[in-house]
Amino acid sequence: ASSIRCRIKNAGAQAANQDFLPLIAQLDGNNQIWITINGGNIQAYKKIASANTQVATAAYSANTHKWVRIRESGGTIYYDFSTDGSLWTNLGSVANPFAVTALQVGAAVGQFGAASATTCIIDKYNETDYVNRAFYTQQGYQ
Repeated sequence: ASSIRCRIKNAGAQAANQDFLPLIAQLDGNNQIWITINGGNIQAYKKIASANTQVATAAYSANTHKWVRIRESGGTIYYDFSTDGSLWTNLGSVANPFAVTALQVGAAVGQFGAASATTCIIDKYNETDYVNRAFYTQQGYQ
């Protein structure tokens, strides 16, 4: 079992055309799992062979969703959130969509269409200073 997590300090303006991905784990660009905050919702996704599938969604609350975590246990990926980083609530889960033994992890923020610029802030990324912090640029984002 393993996990990645971070604290969300600012999820941005929450416009419909803005994506904040505080956690992404990927085998490659075509096979990913992530949590996104967009348009007032927090969502869990998987991407298999370039096909995106929403796993779960809920209304986003800055007070409730202060921490996010993606974890694997027993062949299942869990997407969790927390107010304090200690007690976790499950947003959704899915059977491991691909081998999760060696993944790249990171975060991203982007806009598409006519969205205005926004700032998103995360910290306490796995609560270490040595995590490889890769930031991805998604196609179609500015």
